[in-house]
Amino acid sequence: MSIQKSSSSTALPIAYVTLQILIVVNWLMAAGILALLIVSIANEPWFMSAFKLSASPEAERVLMGLRAIAALGFAAIPLHYAVLKRLLAIVETVRAGDPFVAANAHRLQAIAWVLLALNLLQPWILRAASNQVEVVSIREAFGPDEFGKRKNLVEVVARDYRIYVDDKLKAELRLKLS
Repeated sequence: MSIQKSSSSTALPIAYVTLQILIVVNWLMAAGILALLIVSIANEPWFMSAFKLSASPEAERVLMGLRAIAALGFAAIPLHYAVLKRLLAIVETVRAGDPFVAANAHRLQAIAWVLLALNLLQPWILRAASNQVEVVSIREAFGPDEFGKRKNLVEVVARDYRIYVDDKLKAELRLKLS
């Protein structure tokens, strides 16, 4: 038993510090992506020469694709932050001794929705990477059934965790009343 306690006591601080570092790295990535976007617009000739592109319609398409990817990456930063902060809060409840609380069920549900949102960015990033910078609908991106499947998976995971937490709370209440 002491080995298990020892490993969990080192795992939680490592997870906590790692998540804090990832939050800082996430914001540094935001600054880097924003700088890339600004430079690509403010100093386009230098930016094109850095990529060894000569002025041509194809080079313009590549530049627009790079900007689109950077913009989508920048849009993903707050979504990553939302996941990391919720994971950090979950780690804190585990450190406090009870991870199976209603707040964690809500955090997991929020994380699932954010992961779905991040997943929805994927088709646009792929289009931008292939220099086809055009708007596509969710149905076009995933097909008629794929979006529904992903949305349902998110709902099932969150619902099952909530049911477990509710059952745990009911059992604790029964113990207190008996």
